[in-house]
Amino acid sequence: MKSTLTLLTALFFAPLAALLAEEAPNPANPTAAPSRNAPQVLGASHPVEARVADLLSRMTLEEKVAQFRGAWPASFGSYRKVGDNAEITDDYKKILDGVGIGLFGSPLRADPWSGVTLEKGLSRRQGAEFVNTLQQYLRDHTRLRIPAFVSDDGHHGQHAIGATIFPQLCGMGATWNPALQKEIARAFAAEARSQGVTINFAPNLDVIRDPRFGRSDQNYGEDPWHVSVMGQAVVRGLQGESLNTDHTVVAMLRAYPGCGDVDGGHDFTGFSRGPIDLHEVVLRPWRDAIRAGAEGVMVEMSEIDAVTVAGSSHYLTELLRNRWGFKGVAMDDNFAIKRLMDVKVAADITQAAAMSVKAGIDLALSDTSTSIFRRGLPEALKQGLVSMSDIDRAVARNLRLKFLLGLFENPFVDPARAVAVARCPEHRQLALQAARESIVLLKNERSSLPFGRNLRAVAVIGPNADDNWNQLGDYAATHRREDVVTVLDGIRAKADKLGLQVNYARGCGIRTMSREGFAEALDAARRSDVIVAVVGGSSKLDFPKPGGGGRGDRSPESDTGEGQTRATLDLLGVQEDLLKELKATGKPLVVVLIHGRAMTVNWIAANADAVVDAWFPGEVGGNLRVL
Repeated sequence: MKSTLTLLTALFFAPLAALLAEEAPNPANPTAAPSRNAPQVLGASHPVEARVADLLSRMTLEEKVAQFRGAWPASFGSYRKVGDNAEITDDYKKILDGVGIGLFGSPLRADPWSGVTLEKGLSRRQGAEFVNTLQQYLRDHTRLRIPAFVSDDGHHGQHAIGATIFPQLCGMGATWNPALQKEIARAFAAEARSQGVTINFAPNLDVIRDPRFGRSDQNYGEDPWHVSVMGQAVVRGLQGESLNTDHTVVAMLRAYPGCGDVDGGHDFTGFSRGPIDLHEVVLRPWRDAIRAGAEGVMVEMSEIDAVTVAGSSHYLTELLRNRWGFKGVAMDDNFAIKRLMDVKVAADITQAAAMSVKAGIDLALSDTSTSIFRRGLPEALKQGLVSMSDIDRAVARNLRLKFLLGLFENPFVDPARAVAVARCPEHRQLALQAARESIVLLKNERSSLPFGRNLRAVAVIGPNADDNWNQLGDYAATHRREDVVTVLDGIRAKADKLGLQVNYARGCGIRTMSREGFAEALDAARRSDVIVAVVGGSSKLDFPKPGGGGRGDRSPESDTGEGQTRATLDLLGVQEDLLKELKATGKPLVVVLIHGRAMTVNWIAANADAVVDAWFPGEVGGNLRVL
């Protein structure tokens, strides 16, 4: 009865509250003064539930449908650079005009896959200013002036130019340090929010029990308790005590209900598990992260026992909300809803829209490419496949989260802070601490490490000795080469202080069968007192070739990452052959593994003098303590 009176009171006094809620111009965005003719939402002094109900009562069907929609990846076509500024493209304006949109999908993303280079992309200041421009456009060109979520892909650092790149999760798992993981999550939340990002696609909660799985590097490991503890640390680090700050973001758990324990280790496929295995292994990290307060869940393109999750009320409502207490937003992972049509569960976009909304999905990451909600949802309502209460329930969840983030009061950010926060000394030091804690010394015969002081020359050899992209792991942002410390960089810096000579040769690639570089590598080894061989794997992406379109693709050298399922866990290409020839020189052999999955290294374990497992150690991971 009390909640009903509160709601009625809030609605009755809405006109007066609207006048009181009118905000002043924001110093970070001087053009933010509102129009007095625009409808105003209830002010922040009112309960969030009353504010949601008030706004819902004013929305048309078209405006409600817009809140389901995401435009991803916005970095493909949302801006054009004009001088030192970024402007919204005309095509993107057409998406936003009139009713707006629920989510700006990764407008700041910069990496080879998106084709965004340092030259094409946005600096820290430009990125913050562009997000301000997007939010201001919604205020100026929509009736209700509802702000949008801004998302980013970044489980080991913000996916934007200038951000700190921390060790991949496979390495963070090896730290066994949830407190450190929480601090790192705080760091990249602060970097992301400083540019206006409000949703971060993290943490990854897959339990990796088939090491052939391509995305092994993006996850902590094979133990559900371990994954759960690290995942909770990320949730608490990203979201903090309140979302309404300039340094916290929504933790969008990815990718429900787990795709790392799938049959055959394949991405985007189905699996079958008994109920105990399913709930105590696959789903345990999800339950615990939600109980830790996570406000977002990304729904995967997968099936459990032939049940397509995007249309399952059991997994999206009964488990998530009724049993585990989830109150946040469930978002499809780029085409998860479309999967309902691909596997013939839904006949068309109308049925797919209805099934997903009734099951519990509230937001589509990429509705501008599928239009499942834009075209299918109104038709589903017309046909009686969904009710207005179904639609209102989902829209209310989106609005609630936007109110909690403080976006109605102030969706803008200070560009100066975006510059100051990113890659600051504290974050760089955190990245170094994490890299060093993640490194595992697997073997050290005769105290081969650290090196003695009587050396004159060190040979640094191997495909991962001086490859900045190979060192960072998947989902790493476009960056300046000088911001990454490779193993060669780190050894050279220390050798210079000690007056040592460093002889470098790449030797071979990750997957190629060419031995063309062997001779140079062996020559470098013979001229040195000790050999540091840096081998392993790669999740490298290549930028698109000129004239080849806007999107890059996997490098031929890549063996890890999305879609990179493997049939063997051995070193690929001729890497082991190179190691055998280096060993034959008679010089002490130290092997450094830079990789993102479980590997079989039997020959290395038996023959190397020392073995260091460095995983994908991030931007300062080359600072190994070997000298």
